[in-house]
Amino acid sequence: EPPVIMTLRNIISNDSIIFSYHQHYFNCYPYGIIALEKLLTDEKTSSTCKKIYFDFSQKYPKLHFFAHYHFHLEQNYVLDLHKEGCIVFSKGKKSYSEVLLEHGLAIINPKVKNEEYMLYFFAAQERAKRARKGLWGDPDMRKCKAELLRQ
Repeated sequence: EPPVIMTLRNIISNDSIIFSYHQHYFNCYPYGIIALEKLLTDEKTSSTCKKIYFDFSQKYPKLHFFAHYHFHLEQNYVLDLHKEGCIVFSKGKKSYSEVLLEHGLAIINPKVKNEEYMLYFFAAQERAKRARKGLWGDPDMRKCKAELLRQ
């Protein structure tokens, strides 16, 4: 399907954004990635990693509320819909998934095998690793990477 233009209605978290299209509302999850917030929402996450994420979000509140700074309510965005999530183009040709990866706020979901996007995602994640951003700059958060990959 071709990309569609939708209106941003609400931001729940970095990982959950509400869009509307012709009066129909739906929750959009960034495609191809696992956001750090999953450490809080998944019941399989250990209490240690939940605490580590909580401490990380307290230490870096701007990262925890990244989507609130990145997007603007009631603005239109181009979305490419997939059954595993949606690609939101938020910085020209750069997707929101790439932006989260680039800031170390997500990791690539190894279950997604879309070659069209994976090269961009891999490059974004490597830039975050080299710059030690987000997850990659915090040794405690890196310990929880394995729990994210179980999602």
